[in-house]
Amino acid sequence: MRIWIDPALNALLDLIQGELTPGQEGYLVGGGVRDLLLGRPLHDLDLALPENPTALAKRVANRLKAPFFVLDDERHTCRVLAQNPKGQPFFIDFVQFTGPNLESDLLARDYTINAMALSLRDRATVIDLTGGREDLAQRTLRPCSRQALLEDPVRVWRGIRLMIEFD
Repeated sequence: MRIWIDPALNALLDLIQGELTPGQEGYLVGGGVRDLLLGRPLHDLDLALPENPTALAKRVANRLKAPFFVLDDERHTCRVLAQNPKGQPFFIDFVQFTGPNLESDLLARDYTINAMALSLRDRATVIDLTGGREDLAQRTLRPCSRQALLEDPVRVWRGIRLMIEFD
């Protein structure tokens, strides 16, 4: 089943994909994928790459004529401050994988509903290693691993926010 992406968002993803170097991979990850599956509007994008995404983020910022800054130099995390079609702020965060590959990055996330990905080059297939799609359908909030909440206790607060937000 192909995921439906709003034409304006698809155009933005096309622009980002066009800035990838040959052979470079990039993935839309996290809450953006969850919200696309639920048909909810997106307010930001999280993009994960196997290598330092700073150069890509700068190219995207230049194309969008938008501000760019580094959020975390050590973890190679950058933000582009774009605008949505209505002129409202729209954040695009770029981060290097946590671990050596996409699988390890997704498995290290907080909750299964936030541990899904779409390849920028092939947006037809949701990459879901933890059962996040099923958890969305079942209205279940489940950590990706036994240690997910122990590794970062702030994730407990995010879980409470998600439970309230998604009823």
